[in-house]
Amino acid sequence: MPTHKDAGESMVRDHLLASYCDLRQQFVNTARSGSDKELERYVDAQWTPLINALLDGEAVTFSRYELPRGHPQAPPHRGAPDDRLELGADDVLRPDPREFWRRRAGRDRSKGRDREIASLLSKLASNREM
Repeated sequence: MPTHKDAGESMVRDHLLASYCDLRQQFVNTARSGSDKELERYVDAQWTPLINALLDGEAVTFSRYELPRGHPQAPPHRGAPDDRLELGADDVLRPDPREFWRRRAGRDRSKGRDREIASLLSKLASNREM
């Protein structure tokens, strides 16, 4: 079994952490500029647990397209951009163990966190139009 040193996946954790912190800050800044306290609380509630999990070295799931550019498992090298992956507490990258059951059950892959992100982006866009 590969270790994080062999696979170099600790850099994936660092990449995700930096990316998520940047996104959270952009969303919070947009909410503050529109004086939307509800949106600000929503952003914090959605992103902080994921960021804390990365900081604490816990397992996290994410979409393949979020891998760093040039990563050997990133599109177009492997898989579909919306494949769900898990970065384990051991910093080993694996297919999301729940993905098999989601596909098997015929569930829409856009449900869950991806849908929440889309909703948040929609709210941000509408705030900018005001």
